This record gives sequence, C-alpha cells and structure tokens, in this order.
Amino acid sequence: MMNTNYLIITVGLTVAFLCFSINPVTSQTSNDLKELVNDLFSSYSLKVRPVVNQQQPLLLDVSFYLSSINEVNEVKEKMVTTGYLDLLWTDELLEWTPADYNNTKQIFVPQSILDQLWATLI
Repeated sequence: MMNTNYLIITVGLTVAFLCFSINPVTSQTSNDLKELVNDLFSSYSLKVRPVVNQQQPLLLDVSFYLSSINEVNEVKEKMVTTGYLDLLWTDELLEWTPADYNNTKQIFVPQSILDQLWATLI
C-alpha cells in the first residue's frame, strides 16, 4: 500500500515541474517597462472616453456597499447612511500585447499617473 505522504509529495513535485516546463519563467527588464509605460501614456488623453470605438458605450459596473444606517426619520421619510461606491471599467486604451513587452502582463503605476487617467464623473 502506498504511503499517503509520499503520494502528496509526488503529485506536488509533478505539478511544480509541469508549471515550470509549460510556462517558462520570464522577467521583464526596466527597459521593457519604460517602453511599455511610454507607449501607453505618451498619447493618452483623459478627455477621451476609454473605448477604442467611440460610438460604443462604456460598460461601467457600479456597486454600492452599505456600511451602516446612521439615522431613520419616518416622519420626514429620511434615512442617512454610510457606504461607498465601487466603480469598475476596462480602459481599452491601456491594453497591450504582453509578447511585445517581454511577456509583461501587468504593471504598477504611481498615483501621479493614475490621477491623469480618465475617470467617470459621478
């Protein structure tokens, strides 16, 4: 009968081997990231809706999360709440092909750049 601990280790090593053999690890360089950031933001305008085809609507996912009900006044039909809105959309003008930038699939940008991106006015 096979030892359970041995089976788990064997399966774990097999999975780890397959992950590294199927998807080789690549690393972007600072030049790759500089080129990508430059290509994405050099002609970006926050005055243009973030869709490639400007005749198409922008799909905006709006969620409201209620944190608390602070006050209820039945006579005045008034309720005061605390919560926050979560707005989510895809900026099609900031999409790229990872293979063109040494397989870079995501980047992190500073707040100073994020402040210059399109945002809905709600």
